[in-house]
Amino acid sequence: MFKNDPNNQQTGISATSMKFDRIWSKQSSQDDVFHEAQQLVDSAFHGYNATIFAYGPSGSGKTHTMIGTKEQPGIVPRSLNRIFELADKQQDSMFMIALTVLELYNDQFFDLL
Repeated sequence: MFKNDPNNQQTGISATSMKFDRIWSKQSSQDDVFHEAQQLVDSAFHGYNATIFAYGPSGSGKTHTMIGTKEQPGIVPRSLNRIFELADKQQDSMFMIALTVLELYNDQFFDLL
């Protein structure tokens, strides 16, 4: 969701109003977005469930934000790097890591892995 006023976290269309925890502008970098998402990744590493959900119309930047490019990796590759970085620091422990990446398009789910 993009908007011009980063201090106002509510947006509305017609009679529908929604509240978001965080909204990024078009100028936000992959670093900016992952800085927020990293808290969820760290929580997941410590045993909590976490979901990162990208929503928007086609062409709005969801895939770029989630996957990114080689030069500007998105949330998914950065999250995997972070999880393995945390696991490497605890070499006396064993971990089972599970990840699901799904796309919902036209009422159908697609497994992106």
